[in-house]
Amino acid sequence: MVEPIGTVGLTIAIIDDGVKVLNFVLKWIDDAKHYGEHVRIFKTRLATEIARLQTLSDFLGQKSDDGVYRFEELPSLSQRAVKGMIQEFQTTLSSYSMLVSRYKIESLQRGYESKGSSKDDALSMHSPLDLEAAGAAESKNTQDEASWIRVAAWGLFQKKKIMALIKELTDWNSQLQCLLIKNLGMSTGVTLQKLVAENTTAGPELFPNSWALQKLRLPDIDSRLQILVNGDQRQSVFVEYKAFEKEPSKVFVERMERLGKLLSVPKVAENGFNTLQCIGIIRQDSPSKRFAFVFQLPIGLPEPTLNMDNLPIDLSQVVTSSTLKRPTLGQKFKLARALAETVFQFHSANWLHKSIRSENVLLWCRSTAVEYSKPYLVGFEFSRDEKDRSTTEQDDILARNIFRHPDRHGPPEERFTSIHDIYALGVTLLEIGVWRPVLEFDRSFGQKTPAEIKLCLESHARERLPHYMGTAYMTAVLHCLQGSLLESEERSDALGKLWGDTEREQVQMSLREKVIGNIDTGDALE
Repeated sequence: MVEPIGTVGLTIAIIDDGVKVLNFVLKWIDDAKHYGEHVRIFKTRLATEIARLQTLSDFLGQKSDDGVYRFEELPSLSQRAVKGMIQEFQTTLSSYSMLVSRYKIESLQRGYESKGSSKDDALSMHSPLDLEAAGAAESKNTQDEASWIRVAAWGLFQKKKIMALIKELTDWNSQLQCLLIKNLGMSTGVTLQKLVAENTTAGPELFPNSWALQKLRLPDIDSRLQILVNGDQRQSVFVEYKAFEKEPSKVFVERMERLGKLLSVPKVAENGFNTLQCIGIIRQDSPSKRFAFVFQLPIGLPEPTLNMDNLPIDLSQVVTSSTLKRPTLGQKFKLARALAETVFQFHSANWLHKSIRSENVLLWCRSTAVEYSKPYLVGFEFSRDEKDRSTTEQDDILARNIFRHPDRHGPPEERFTSIHDIYALGVTLLEIGVWRPVLEFDRSFGQKTPAEIKLCLESHARERLPHYMGTAYMTAVLHCLQGSLLESEERSDALGKLWGDTEREQVQMSLREKVIGNIDTGDALE
């Protein structure tokens, strides 16, 4: 039996060898002159799958704090499944691997271009695995290796063979990723969930008596930007509040502590969790009873100044601004991708945001320039563990209702699920794509029912996003708005009472593939 570390090394080596082969194929496509308009599509999809492969390889090679490889953390049955999938991957690329090891790309391209059309149809009927034998036979009969190169190159690099290779690779990547997400989480969310669950003293300062907050007395400044005073120390901070009417219960306080700990994990933005770091929670009893969550401003950014420089501004203000520089197409893709990734990671920790909308997305601006690639998701006052059925934000403000799923307008009849968060993400992505407040899409929103608002937003996504962002981005947004991250036969029940681990895992995998994946595809084609 192969030792675990040997299995890990072999698995990673096979994937890395596969990446080299696929980079060879990518270069072929990049230099090819015979794929026509499909060149960009082939390049984008193959580059995306290569990146996914590299991520999988890096992940399997990681060790936990206990020095255990991620691969070893899988159940034995899943380990065997991974080994089988790796062997399948190796078989898929075997013929391409043989060519890469024996020939330069220039020789293969000359062979491809010189191959006569008389044998084209016959060769296309062979699978890649048949071509090696066919080529060997021809080489033996004619003693002409150039003929073998022509046969192999034509058989493996036809347009439909490349399309089949990309599809097979996509399916393989998705199966392996789904397996890892199901068993390990394969995301920052796993680490976050573990940290929240651990009973450690690490985390934010909880209810310190020595802390005080002072508001910045400046015009047009977000009231959530304040000065934290701790003895002689003063620093600019971002503050959010969670109100309570009577003495909070032990359960309520514990929930606030868990949320604070989740948001206090440092440096998680590097792994896709773009939130400010919580450094403490202050209890305030005057002028109103509430908990103040105190967040550190992003490290590396200068302190806000009196001349309105280096200030955070929310996305809803940026979209309507006539003085700030509008984002480029590439910047809009990066902004959208960062938000979707943050929601994915937050859900991976089994937490729900419950208030996703453009006013809860912070950006930093310096003079008229905005840092669009680094958004920060805020507005966590109603966030909760997914298993917790606590209160949800309720009001009848159209500017907020428009971001809510129709099921969440008014007093909720169904429990809040990740599908509702993802719907709100879709509305935000729609606003980013068109770069106009969604409220301005239709002046009659106030007279529409929640279901009519949803259909109207879907219509705007179909009609406007292909022009502004491309069809892949439109597809990502529609998946969010339509709730199509669940299989259709499961969707109606899952949005009601039968929401469990299976539905949650499926939504997570679909969020990664159908939303983030399509955003990545659109960005690559930009």
